[in-house]
Amino acid sequence: MTSWKNWALGATLGWLLSGCVTQDDINRAVSDELRFSGKLVGFALEQGLEAVDVRLALLKTFAGDPRRKQLEALLGTVAQLEARRDRLREAKRALVEENKKLRARYRPSDEQ
Repeated sequence: MTSWKNWALGATLGWLLSGCVTQDDINRAVSDELRFSGKLVGFALEQGLEAVDVRLALLKTFAGDPRRKQLEALLGTVAQLEARRDRLREAKRALVEENKKLRARYRPSDEQ
Protein backbone atom coordinates (compact mmCIF):
# COMPACT_ATOMS: atom_id res chain seq x y z
CA MET A 1 0.00 0.00 0.00
CA THR A 2 1.07 3.54 -0.52
CA SER A 3 1.70 5.81 2.41
CA TRP A 4 -1.54 7.82 2.03
CA LYS A 5 -3.54 4.57 2.10
CA ASN A 6 -1.76 3.51 5.29
CA TRP A 7 -2.49 6.89 6.81
CA ALA A 8 -6.16 6.73 5.75
CA LEU A 9 -6.51 3.22 7.14
CA GLY A 10 -4.90 4.26 10.43
CA ALA A 11 -7.08 7.35 10.69
CA THR A 12 -10.22 5.34 9.99
CA LEU A 13 -9.33 2.69 12.55
CA GLY A 14 -8.45 5.37 15.08
CA TRP A 15 -11.79 7.08 14.53
CA LEU A 16 -13.73 3.82 14.78
CA LEU A 17 -11.93 2.53 17.86
CA SER A 18 -11.49 5.80 19.74
CA GLY A 19 -14.50 5.31 22.00
CA CYS A 20 -14.11 1.62 22.76
CA VAL A 21 -12.20 2.01 26.03
CA THR A 22 -12.79 4.82 28.48
CA GLN A 23 -10.41 6.11 31.11
CA ASP A 24 -12.79 4.74 33.73
CA ASP A 25 -12.43 1.24 32.23
CA ILE A 26 -8.67 1.53 32.49
CA ASN A 27 -8.85 2.91 36.04
CA ARG A 28 -11.10 0.03 37.12
CA ALA A 29 -8.69 -2.56 35.70
CA VAL A 30 -5.67 -0.87 37.27
CA SER A 31 -7.49 -0.56 40.60
CA ASP A 32 -8.36 -4.26 40.57
CA GLU A 33 -4.78 -5.18 39.74
CA LEU A 34 -3.44 -2.92 42.51
CA ARG A 35 -5.82 -4.47 45.02
CA PHE A 36 -4.76 -8.00 44.05
CA SER A 37 -1.02 -7.36 43.87
CA GLY A 38 -1.08 -5.36 47.11
CA LYS A 39 -2.70 -8.27 48.94
CA LEU A 40 -0.28 -10.74 47.41
CA VAL A 41 2.85 -8.79 48.31
CA GLY A 42 1.42 -7.98 51.74
CA PHE A 43 0.86 -11.68 52.36
CA ALA A 44 4.45 -12.45 51.34
CA LEU A 45 5.80 -9.79 53.70
CA GLU A 46 3.63 -11.12 56.55
CA GLN A 47 5.02 -14.60 55.99
CA GLY A 48 8.54 -13.19 56.04
CA LEU A 49 7.85 -11.44 59.35
CA GLU A 50 6.38 -14.63 60.78
CA ALA A 51 9.45 -16.62 59.71
CA VAL A 52 11.75 -14.10 61.40
CA ASP A 53 9.68 -14.28 64.59
CA VAL A 54 9.91 -18.09 64.59
CA ARG A 55 13.68 -17.92 64.13
CA LEU A 56 14.00 -15.44 67.00
CA ALA A 57 11.87 -17.68 69.23
CA LEU A 58 14.12 -20.65 68.42
CA LEU A 59 17.24 -18.69 69.31
CA LYS A 60 15.71 -17.52 72.59
CA THR A 61 14.66 -21.08 73.42
CA PHE A 62 18.25 -22.27 73.00
CA ALA A 63 19.70 -19.37 75.04
CA GLY A 64 21.89 -21.45 77.37
CA ASP A 65 22.40 -24.41 75.08
CA PRO A 66 25.90 -25.16 73.73
CA ARG A 67 24.36 -25.89 70.31
CA ARG A 68 23.14 -22.32 69.98
CA LYS A 69 26.21 -21.39 67.92
CA GLN A 70 25.26 -24.01 65.34
CA LEU A 71 21.73 -22.66 65.29
CA GLU A 72 22.99 -19.09 64.85
CA ALA A 73 25.10 -20.26 61.92
CA LEU A 74 21.95 -21.58 60.25
CA LEU A 75 19.42 -18.91 61.24
CA GLY A 76 21.50 -15.80 61.86
CA THR A 77 22.16 -13.90 65.05
CA VAL A 78 19.49 -12.13 67.07
CA ALA A 79 20.80 -8.76 65.87
CA GLN A 80 20.67 -9.86 62.22
CA LEU A 81 17.13 -11.19 62.61
CA GLU A 82 15.92 -8.05 64.37
CA ALA A 83 17.44 -5.93 61.59
CA ARG A 84 15.69 -8.10 59.00
CA ARG A 85 12.39 -7.75 60.89
CA ASP A 86 12.79 -3.96 60.90
CA ARG A 87 13.49 -3.95 57.14
CA LEU A 88 10.41 -6.09 56.47
CA ARG A 89 8.22 -3.83 58.61
CA GLU A 90 9.51 -0.75 56.78
CA ALA A 91 8.95 -2.42 53.41
CA LYS A 92 5.40 -3.30 54.42
CA ARG A 93 4.69 0.25 55.58
CA ALA A 94 6.09 1.70 52.34
CA LEU A 95 4.06 -0.78 50.30
CA VAL A 96 0.83 0.16 52.06
CA GLU A 97 1.49 3.88 51.51
CA GLU A 98 2.35 3.46 47.83
CA ASN A 99 -0.67 1.22 47.27
CA LYS A 100 -2.96 3.84 48.85
CA LYS A 101 -1.52 6.57 46.61
CA LEU A 102 -1.87 4.51 43.45
CA ARG A 103 -5.40 3.34 44.30
CA ALA A 104 -6.44 6.95 44.91
CA ARG A 105 -4.87 7.96 41.59
CA TYR A 106 -6.58 5.22 39.58
CA ARG A 107 -9.91 5.18 41.41
CA PRO A 108 -12.86 4.44 39.10
CA SER A 109 -15.62 7.06 39.09
CA ASP A 110 -18.13 4.68 40.69
CA GLU A 111 -15.87 4.36 43.78
CA GLN A 112 -15.35 8.10 44.29
